[in-house]
Amino acid sequence: FGDNAPDAMNIYAIMLAQGRGGPQDRPQARIWLERSAQAGHSGAMNNLADMLRMGAGGPEDLPQARRWYEAGAQAGEIRAMSNYGAMLEGGIGGPTDLPEARRWFEKAAQGGERIAMYNLGLMLEQGQGGALDLTQARHWYQQAAQAGLAPAAASLRALDERENPQGTR
Repeated sequence: FGDNAPDAMNIYAIMLAQGRGGPQDRPQARIWLERSAQAGHSGAMNNLADMLRMGAGGPEDLPQARRWYEAGAQAGEIRAMSNYGAMLEGGIGGPTDLPEARRWFEKAAQGGERIAMYNLGLMLEQGQGGALDLTQARHWYQQAAQAGLAPAAASLRALDERENPQGTR
């Protein structure tokens, strides 16, 4: 694969997983993603974790998926930050850690990841993993809604109704 081996391996794995340019082969895709991830490709770390979480191309392995999401998050991959936050929040593949989940959702949200924006808003609204902060919850719901995430718009409306019952604005 040459000088851009981790990138090329990740692209090849995606093609195999999706059946682009040939037959779909998820087990091989998983092998190539692992090679790319081990070579330091943060996107491959997230993609491999996705396959491990879903049991695509091999057995489901939630603890290993969590480790790869963490590695991708530590390497700066925005999607991995959001996914690692979800694993921490839900106690998936390891113990629940709400303050750490909130921290990773915030990093991903600041990077523009709309699902992380929404999840951060939920944690702020409910005071999970830190202080309750309705102003910041509103901010992140607005950001996620502007990015096209419909549940965020619904949460924003619900927050408005909660703060201003019966339309008393």
